[in-house]
Amino acid sequence: MTEPLSNENPSTRSSLAKTETEAETAFFKHIVRDALDAVVTISENGTIVFANEVAGRLFGYDQDELLDESIRSLFPERYQEAYLHQFRLQVENADSTVEHSGLERTAIRRNGEEFPVSFSLREHRYHDRRLFTATIRDISERKQRQRELETVTEKYRTLVDTAPDAIFLADAETGTILEANRAASELLDRPIEEIEGMHQSELHPEDDRDRYEALFERPREDDASVPDSHGLSVVDSNGNRIPVSINSNSTELNGRRVIQGIFHDISDRKRREEALNRLHATTHEMLETSTPETICQRAVETAADVLDLPATGIYLLSEDDVLEPAVMTERVDNLFDGDVPTYTSDDDLAWDVFETNEPRAISDFDATPSVADRDTPVRSGIIVPLGEHGIFITASTTPRDFDRIDFDLMRVLATNTETALTRAERERDIARQRDELTTLNRINAIVRDINQALVAAPSREEIERTVCERFADSSVYHGALIATLSSTEERLVVQTAAGIDDDYLDLITELGPKSKRGGAGTALQTGQFNVVEDVSSLSSLPQSFTSAANERGYGSIACIPISYRGTTYGVLVVYASKLTSVSERERSVFSELGKPSATPSTPSRARNSSTPTASSNSNSRSRTRVRFSSSRPRNSAVRSNSMASSLDGTTSTCFT
Repeated sequence: MTEPLSNENPSTRSSLAKTETEAETAFFKHIVRDALDAVVTISENGTIVFANEVAGRLFGYDQDELLDESIRSLFPERYQEAYLHQFRLQVENADSTVEHSGLERTAIRRNGEEFPVSFSLREHRYHDRRLFTATIRDISERKQRQRELETVTEKYRTLVDTAPDAIFLADAETGTILEANRAASELLDRPIEEIEGMHQSELHPEDDRDRYEALFERPREDDASVPDSHGLSVVDSNGNRIPVSINSNSTELNGRRVIQGIFHDISDRKRREEALNRLHATTHEMLETSTPETICQRAVETAADVLDLPATGIYLLSEDDVLEPAVMTERVDNLFDGDVPTYTSDDDLAWDVFETNEPRAISDFDATPSVADRDTPVRSGIIVPLGEHGIFITASTTPRDFDRIDFDLMRVLATNTETALTRAERERDIARQRDELTTLNRINAIVRDINQALVAAPSREEIERTVCERFADSSVYHGALIATLSSTEERLVVQTAAGIDDDYLDLITELGPKSKRGGAGTALQTGQFNVVEDVSSLSSLPQSFTSAANERGYGSIACIPISYRGTTYGVLVVYASKLTSVSERERSVFSELGKPSATPSTPSRARNSSTPTASSNSNSRSRTRVRFSSSRPRNSAVRSNSMASSLDGTTSTCFT
């Protein structure tokens, strides 16, 4: 046990129990000894002169063990000096009467366990002695509940403060806003201190204030929601209206009813709804567009401007089965420094979307195993198929940057784009078929004209000249020539030409043996019909020669071998500005052109069924692209040499 507060002689100390009268004993038993709280009485020097049974149990002692002990023994050693110093100040101040309540201290039990207590201290006199009686209560449970409440309150406060939606707490009776969170401050662009104290109707547009006051004019019962919540909005500090949805309920808090309102900013949703309406208008525009390039351009612009998806692009399938970028926004080019990737069947993301025709959203590329190891600035994206045409992509450098609305709107736009591309392709096919029919009719007309002229042709030379002239006179081709292969000099020899520039024919002569490397030489050597879609692509010929052909508009040629009983004697070469596609029917007509031109000199034999025929390689694939369009250049001429003379080795002009 510790020593008393002062040096008072122990022989003068006595407990109250020794001086109690019978009446006093009854008083203490009723008031003190049977009390539910611990009661301890101490003298001026801090000695315990009385303790009830509850006090003994509270501190872990028998009741009598506390008597004559210093009050120090009830407190941890680290607090003893501070606590007793405060008590001494009260004792030494004789002019004041000590009376305190609600004091809290840390006490200690006999076994060393510390616990919180609350006590009241009252000064009084007993048999001319100045005493101090303390009523002590263990507040461990209360402190525990308080800590738990503080923890819950802190969690609630954290949730409220970090909530993405604005939260307001208002008095249900007055409508005064009591609390607001950080999101509310951001929504209204006002400091929280300014929001607190406002009337809840002040959050809304002034010209519609009556409506909002009616919504909140009466306290609502628990779990009641805001009635007539359609078209609600708030006004920020700059006067901007922000559409919101409101979820509210009322509850009791600290003895008064309050309304908690959660305001969700639906600006993005409203913008998406407006975007969806604008997509319908865009669809009509795309359906009225006939070129894939324009359709793709319009679709990408819509994604960027209407859907607010700035990094967007369309990939179309090439003839080499590669998804190649067709139209991209500037943001995409910047992301990849102008080197936008292409996708092949080896790609297990973009190509998979194209092949399965299933859209896909990637929230985080780094967390997606199939693409995590890619060196790309893209972190999230949406890939939507365009049917057999390609894919539509939007991307972001931020993970989880797209929501469900973005995904749905991208699918809508992609569907509309696919429909427009399919329609444009169908219209192109119809136009192509119509063009093929027109071209076929023109070719047939030329053939009929040639056949009619051949009836009166007196010689082989006249037949050859007639064929070339008819092509030169048509509105479809520049001209034509007939050439043979020199058996002595291994080069091509032009027998007859019409509509072909003389200077160009002279250039052909200068080619010498190189002339066999062109399309005409190939037709003569293989006996098969062939087409050179782009003369400038003939790398086997000098660039000066191909450049001269392009300058004159000789962009494409069709080479028709002239054969008789398995032997090819010459080639008919038809010049056009550009080749597109020719059907098998057109090939068949072209092949007929070799029959009269290889016939012996008399017209009657030109019509004989045993005359040589032009081979059109009927086994070739039907996708060969040949269709002609041209305008005849100036300085066209008819140039003729006897085919017969070339057979004995004499030549006049070479041809590619």
